[in-house]
Amino acid sequence: EPAGASPPAPQAQGASQPTVTETRGSGGFSGAQRVGADVDNDEPDEEPKVDAPPDAAAVSYVDQPQKSARSSRSQPPLEPEKKGWNDEKEKRFQEMRERLKIQKRERSDHQVQWPPREGHAVVVTRYPKEDPGSKHASGEMVEEVVLMGGVTTKMVNDVWSSWDMGSTWACVTENAEWEPRCDFQCVFVANAVPSMLLLFGGNSDRSMDLSDVWSCTDRHGLHWVKVTPKAPWPPRNSHSACVAADGVTIVLVGGWSDGHRLGDVWVCKDKRGALWSQVDIEPAVSTRMARAEAQLVLTSVGELLLLGGINEMKVSGLLNDVWRSTDCGETWHDVPTTTVEVTSDNHRDNILLGVSHQTKIVTEEKRSGHFVIP
Repeated sequence: EPAGASPPAPQAQGASQPTVTETRGSGGFSGAQRVGADVDNDEPDEEPKVDAPPDAAAVSYVDQPQKSARSSRSQPPLEPEKKGWNDEKEKRFQEMRERLKIQKRERSDHQVQWPPREGHAVVVTRYPKEDPGSKHASGEMVEEVVLMGGVTTKMVNDVWSSWDMGSTWACVTENAEWEPRCDFQCVFVANAVPSMLLLFGGNSDRSMDLSDVWSCTDRHGLHWVKVTPKAPWPPRNSHSACVAADGVTIVLVGGWSDGHRLGDVWVCKDKRGALWSQVDIEPAVSTRMARAEAQLVLTSVGELLLLGGINEMKVSGLLNDVWRSTDCGETWHDVPTTTVEVTSDNHRDNILLGVSHQTKIVTEEKRSGHFVIP
């Protein structure tokens, strides 16, 4: 027994209480060990009992490895641990809590909360970011994805928004002011003052084609105002629409109306969606452009392209043609397309696709079984 150690206190005869022997090293007491028949002497020494911090009763401290979900369901919640608390364990607990927060956030980032659907509309809005320290914009642009309407188990009129390009979603409203619908269009008019979302047309839950127009100036899709209950163009669904290069003109093309395909083109330049005018198109061109479910896009050089679609309710009615407008939808021309056969990776690398927008001339030269288009 080390010098200076106090002998254990005598026990009453027949007492079964275990004794505690303490050992002193160069740095003081190194631990305490219970001695008794019910304790395995080979187990590592336990740390001395230390009073828990005042707020220990409000926090569950867990030092043991986590058990499986199956076994933990039948286990009662763990009580706060009262022994061996120190700064090192506090640090480890904080690190574990931060890891759990990160894991929970990563799991939620991949869970899209809006119900599965089709026939909905998606718009990307873009506006200046406001400086929290002032009433002026900071100059940085913010993009937000807005998803709305469509068909889930029924037609809906909810609006969802994502400010981080689709990772996290928030329900802006479950019931917008416009009636539930599918196969409609919604565009973002950036150069309007203020910039706004415009929603129009579609097929309602009453199986009726619509021609109403709604606007929203909060850029998130929360508050909608009816611009007109009936636009001058025929009610329709599955039409195509986009904003032209000037950032103001809305172009609407085709769609289904009472089961018939449409080949008309309408434009709106009033920045509100109220005043529409029909573009005068030759009958032969209108017949060829008659379609629904086509894609209308704006290119980086300010041209509108109308691609594909369907002109009959059968497989043979599917289209793969391309139409171009260089004047905000006023005139349209079909685009001749060329199929280039690529026979190898080297040929693919050697193909240079370039189109002169000034002359609209494309020259082709056949070399080694592939085309080189300067």
